[in-house]
Amino acid sequence: MTFFGAKNLATQKSGLNGSFWSCFVKGALMNLVNPYIIGFWLSVSGIVALLPSAIMGLAGLFVSIASWVLFLSFIVSRSKKFIGAKAQIAFAYISAILMVGFAIMLIFNTFLKG
Repeated sequence: MTFFGAKNLATQKSGLNGSFWSCFVKGALMNLVNPYIIGFWLSVSGIVALLPSAIMGLAGLFVSIASWVLFLSFIVSRSKKFIGAKAQIAFAYISAILMVGFAIMLIFNTFLKG
Protein backbone atom coordinates (compact mmCIF):
# COMPACT_ATOMS: atom_id res chain seq x y z
CA MET A 1 0.00 0.00 0.00
CA THR A 2 2.85 2.35 0.75
CA PHE A 3 4.29 1.68 -2.70
CA PHE A 4 0.96 2.39 -4.44
CA GLY A 5 0.41 5.56 -2.42
CA ALA A 6 3.89 6.92 -3.05
CA LYS A 7 3.68 6.04 -6.73
CA ASN A 8 0.37 7.88 -7.06
CA LEU A 9 1.77 10.95 -5.33
CA ALA A 10 4.84 10.98 -7.57
CA THR A 11 3.17 10.36 -10.93
CA GLN A 12 -0.28 11.93 -10.72
CA LYS A 13 -0.39 14.97 -13.02
CA SER A 14 -3.80 14.72 -14.63
CA GLY A 15 -7.00 12.76 -14.12
CA LEU A 16 -7.33 9.01 -14.40
CA ASN A 17 -4.80 7.89 -16.97
CA GLY A 18 -4.98 4.80 -19.11
CA SER A 19 -7.60 2.62 -20.62
CA PHE A 20 -10.61 1.12 -18.92
CA TRP A 21 -8.77 -2.16 -18.35
CA SER A 22 -5.64 -0.56 -16.89
CA CYS A 23 -7.77 1.46 -14.43
CA PHE A 24 -9.85 -1.62 -13.64
CA VAL A 25 -6.83 -3.85 -12.96
CA LYS A 26 -5.15 -1.16 -10.85
CA GLY A 27 -8.30 -0.73 -8.78
CA ALA A 28 -8.75 -4.47 -8.31
CA LEU A 29 -5.13 -4.87 -7.17
CA MET A 30 -5.43 -1.94 -4.77
CA ASN A 31 -8.56 -3.51 -3.33
CA LEU A 32 -6.92 -6.93 -2.97
CA VAL A 33 -3.84 -5.67 -1.08
CA ASN A 34 -5.65 -3.26 1.25
CA PRO A 35 -5.09 -4.64 4.77
CA TYR A 36 -8.32 -3.12 6.08
CA ILE A 37 -10.38 -4.91 3.46
CA ILE A 38 -8.47 -8.13 4.11
CA GLY A 39 -9.16 -7.74 7.84
CA PHE A 40 -12.84 -7.11 7.18
CA TRP A 41 -13.21 -10.24 5.06
CA LEU A 42 -11.26 -12.31 7.58
CA SER A 43 -13.66 -11.21 10.30
CA VAL A 44 -16.60 -12.10 8.07
CA SER A 45 -15.05 -15.52 7.40
CA GLY A 46 -15.00 -16.16 11.15
CA ILE A 47 -18.77 -15.67 11.25
CA VAL A 48 -19.23 -17.79 8.12
CA ALA A 49 -17.32 -20.64 9.78
CA LEU A 50 -20.06 -20.82 12.42
CA LEU A 51 -22.83 -21.38 9.87
CA PRO A 52 -24.49 -24.83 9.74
CA SER A 53 -23.51 -25.27 6.09
CA ALA A 54 -19.84 -24.35 5.94
CA ILE A 55 -19.52 -25.17 2.24
CA MET A 56 -22.39 -22.86 1.24
CA GLY A 57 -21.04 -20.17 3.56
CA LEU A 58 -17.56 -20.47 2.07
CA ALA A 59 -18.97 -20.34 -1.47
CA GLY A 60 -20.96 -17.24 -0.56
CA LEU A 61 -17.87 -15.68 0.99
CA PHE A 62 -15.82 -16.20 -2.18
CA VAL A 63 -18.62 -14.83 -4.37
CA SER A 64 -18.95 -11.81 -2.07
CA ILE A 65 -15.21 -11.06 -2.11
CA ALA A 66 -14.99 -11.42 -5.90
CA SER A 67 -18.08 -9.25 -6.36
CA TRP A 68 -16.70 -6.57 -4.04
CA VAL A 69 -13.30 -6.41 -5.71
CA LEU A 70 -14.62 -6.50 -9.28
CA PHE A 71 -17.71 -4.30 -8.82
CA LEU A 72 -15.92 -1.57 -6.90
CA SER A 73 -13.09 -1.45 -9.45
CA PHE A 74 -15.59 -1.41 -12.32
CA ILE A 75 -17.53 1.52 -10.84
CA VAL A 76 -14.39 3.54 -10.17
CA SER A 77 -12.92 2.91 -13.61
CA ARG A 78 -16.21 3.90 -15.26
CA SER A 79 -16.53 7.07 -13.16
CA LYS A 80 -13.79 8.85 -15.08
CA LYS A 81 -16.41 9.81 -17.68
CA PHE A 82 -18.50 11.64 -15.08
CA ILE A 83 -15.88 13.26 -12.82
CA GLY A 84 -13.77 16.17 -14.02
CA ALA A 85 -9.97 16.13 -14.22
CA LYS A 86 -9.50 18.47 -11.23
CA ALA A 87 -11.73 16.31 -9.03
CA GLN A 88 -9.85 13.20 -10.17
CA ILE A 89 -6.54 14.81 -9.25
CA ALA A 90 -7.89 15.81 -5.83
CA PHE A 91 -9.22 12.28 -5.21
CA ALA A 92 -5.89 10.79 -6.32
CA TYR A 93 -3.84 12.99 -3.98
CA ILE A 94 -6.17 12.50 -1.02
CA SER A 95 -6.25 8.73 -1.60
CA ALA A 96 -2.47 8.54 -1.94
CA ILE A 97 -1.92 10.52 1.26
CA LEU A 98 -4.44 8.35 3.13
CA MET A 99 -2.82 5.14 1.86
CA VAL A 100 0.63 6.26 2.97
CA GLY A 101 -0.81 7.37 6.32
CA PHE A 102 -2.61 4.07 6.87
CA ALA A 103 0.52 2.14 5.90
CA ILE A 104 2.63 4.12 8.37
CA MET A 105 0.00 3.67 11.08
CA LEU A 106 -0.18 -0.08 10.37
CA ILE A 107 3.61 -0.44 10.51
CA PHE A 108 3.75 1.60 13.73
CA ASN A 109 0.95 -0.34 15.44
CA THR A 110 2.31 -3.71 14.32
CA PHE A 111 6.04 -3.36 14.85
CA LEU A 112 6.91 -0.25 16.83
CA LYS A 113 4.17 0.16 19.41
CA GLY A 114 5.40 -1.14 22.69
